[in-house]
Amino acid sequence: TKEKSINNTPIFHFMASITLDITKNEAKKQFEAPHNGHLAFITYMYARGASYLTHTEVPQELEGQGGGSALVKGVLDMIDAADEKLWPLCPFVAAYIRRHPEYKQLLADENERISE
Repeated sequence: TKEKSINNTPIFHFMASITLDITKNEAKKQFEAPHNGHLAFITYMYARGASYLTHTEVPQELEGQGGGSALVKGVLDMIDAADEKLWPLCPFVAAYIRRHPEYKQLLADENERISE
């Protein structure tokens, strides 16, 4: 994972079967990864001190190349780097975290939710 910046906007670069540059588009409330004319993204809401990842979309042209997993990994690493917590409302993100338990520390627990 490498971090760089364009106009003070952090861009994270991830290697998988494909390479994705992921940015956080706050106006559209989504993490975006353009690749060869296609856009993969994860939509989110931010509330109660946590990111709620609501939907993952990977264009058909990127499926089967690791694009979805690379996108989720990149977004989770961005959330971790920002020292934030998350709620994986998207089933694809939740499944990724189940397969990669090293990301479980990012999950907002019930006590945090109740106390905020």
